[in-house]
Amino acid sequence: MRNRISVKELAMIFIISIILISSVSAWGASVSYWEEDGNELKLKPGETRDVTIRLQNMPDADGNGEDIVLSAELVEGEEIATLIDEDLEYDVPLNTKHTTVNIRISIPEDAQLGQDYKVGVRLKQIVTGGDGMVQFTSGMRSTFPVKVVSEGEETPEDIEPKLQPPKEKKFKTEYFVIAIVLIVAIVVIIVHYTTAKRKSKQEVRTIKKKKKKSKK
Repeated sequence: MRNRISVKELAMIFIISIILISSVSAWGASVSYWEEDGNELKLKPGETRDVTIRLQNMPDADGNGEDIVLSAELVEGEEIATLIDEDLEYDVPLNTKHTTVNIRISIPEDAQLGQDYKVGVRLKQIVTGGDGMVQFTSGMRSTFPVKVVSEGEETPEDIEPKLQPPKEKKFKTEYFVIAIVLIVAIVVIIVHYTTAKRKSKQEVRTIKKKKKKSKK
């Protein structure tokens, strides 16, 4: 049974990893509300408001990038928030900033004034491999605060708040390369240990057979 990984196969693993690294683009998300400077989304009890998270996909520092597909999942604030798009997979072309994830916020009628909520959406990049298998790769979480206020203190609907700078995912190529090298090294060590152990067992069996023959 073949259980060794050749140098050629290890080289292929490393090359594929580098190709995957080079395909990563600097995507991110922007929200119109954040905690600093009192810029929460302010709504009164019983009020419903549709808001958006803006997705952007820009080239990296080297000018590389590609069109991507992102998925969205509501992970915080389910008691007041709902993702209202029929399709929660979003095509985000390169050099664009205006793809939106639409969220409906509904404050309960009995919500207490001053009550704070937080809405969080997890975004993940979807990559389809050459074999047609869908894989989720890098991801990030976009959150914004919601505050319950009295009538007259709500965030105006006809005013576009200043966008918060995109919370781009942190990605350092050199760290990824180091991780790949370590993984390959671990695989090599495991294979080497397994092979050596099997070889040792075979040598022990051979010695025992020789001893039996000598006794005869």
